[in-house]
Amino acid sequence: MGYGDPNQTTNNTTTNVTAETDADALIKFAKSRTEPRLVTLGDPHQETPDVAALLHFDATGAAHATSVKRLIDEYRVRPVRRIGSIVVNTIESFVALVNRDSNEDSVIFADNGAQPKLVAVLNFHRAGGGDPEFGDNKVVYPFPISDEWRAWLGRNGESKKMSQADFAEFIEDRYFDIAEPGSAGQITTTWAERMGVKLAGPAELMRVSRGLSVRVEETVRNVIKRESGESDFVFTVEHKDAADGGSVKVPAAFHLRIPILRGEGDYSIPVRLRYRAGGGKVQWFYEMHRPELFLLDAVNEAIERVKRPEDAIDEKARGCGLLVVMGTPPA
Repeated sequence: MGYGDPNQTTNNTTTNVTAETDADALIKFAKSRTEPRLVTLGDPHQETPDVAALLHFDATGAAHATSVKRLIDEYRVRPVRRIGSIVVNTIESFVALVNRDSNEDSVIFADNGAQPKLVAVLNFHRAGGGDPEFGDNKVVYPFPISDEWRAWLGRNGESKKMSQADFAEFIEDRYFDIAEPGSAGQITTTWAERMGVKLAGPAELMRVSRGLSVRVEETVRNVIKRESGESDFVFTVEHKDAADGGSVKVPAAFHLRIPILRGEGDYSIPVRLRYRAGGGKVQWFYEMHRPELFLLDAVNEAIERVKRPEDAIDEKARGCGLLVVMGTPPA
């Protein structure tokens, strides 16, 4: 058979065309299993518009869908809906912001436990078993504790006993937190009467502080307890050829005038001054009267504030006028 045989030419041509077609099909098949493509995902409940997703494949050929929402959101002129938590530092800011953005279905959750917090969920589920909402647009007031309350509570109790020098320094540092006896609140006044003690003022506490500072290196020789609850500490110091000494009168109690929550009003808090003597030395400590109850009262007062009507005449007394639930919001 020669080179010019038409049958031979036809067979060669047919073979080449068929080989090229199979290769194209193989390439096309491979691309369909590797090249990413944009697909549309529909909502079976027909509550949301169709959304786009990027369909791509891994080395095993398994398909994966990735949302392209983030890429689309980069080009939006405004977000689809409000989302996030705004943390405020004062109860006034909480009330003002909630009143600005709330609706009839908004709910305030109040927690007065170990970590008190107010959380207003602005887009809460609609009342009466209505349509659900996302519940992710919130205003949070975490009841910020004042620096004064932290300082006194941080050294409160017998477990925080201080040396004479440390106690004197602490009293001087916190001098302006100590109030005059005449400004004592009803709880403090009643407490002092029942305990049978006399409240000392800031000037008296300062004299005690300075008196103790002078006698840091001296030895306690005797302690005289008085009916008023006050104590006379008699100190002595030995010199080469003589003995010298002195006394410091220490009050039994005093009271503080400090805010518990930052930016809020002051509370009158009674404090019992105590000591432990041994080996010629004295260790000092104080005991605040039921501090947990004072904190709870401050928190509950703020909760009552937000329960008040939104349209109160006095702006400082204005609340949110919303449903307040004692507890934590759903995650």
